[in-house]
Amino acid sequence: MSGEAPSDDPDIEAYAALQMRLIGVEGEARAALLAAHGLTEESFDALDERAQDALSRALDASEAGVPPLVARYDAALKKAHEGLEPPLSLDRFAEATLVMRAGGDPTKALARIGITFTDYFRSSQVWASRLSKDDELAQRFAALVR
Repeated sequence: MSGEAPSDDPDIEAYAALQMRLIGVEGEARAALLAAHGLTEESFDALDERAQDALSRALDASEAGVPPLVARYDAALKKAHEGLEPPLSLDRFAEATLVMRAGGDPTKALARIGITFTDYFRSSQVWASRLSKDDELAQRFAALVR
């Protein structure tokens, strides 16, 4: 068996993109995002279970290497991650980074400047990827955190 998903499995690329957009989104904002995709929390849970089952089946069926479905899922997660807009601008992210460097309770330190830990974490993921690929941007960030 090739490890490819049967046709009744979910669109793994759409699932991965939605997963990335849901990171750190809670309450009414999460419900609205799910609704924009024609889902409720319950139907997303069912989709999540189907997708995870499909990935597990693909892994179980694979004799060697990365199954195509798993490779597509990984590529879709990376693509979705690159397409995310960070909650914090580079300047605000640098400000938050300086606050985090000062030590103490990170959640309280960020709250003092009006930033949630979730927004800092999500921004960190996006900015780390961008900074690793763009020397000019990395130099600008370095100057901001001096």
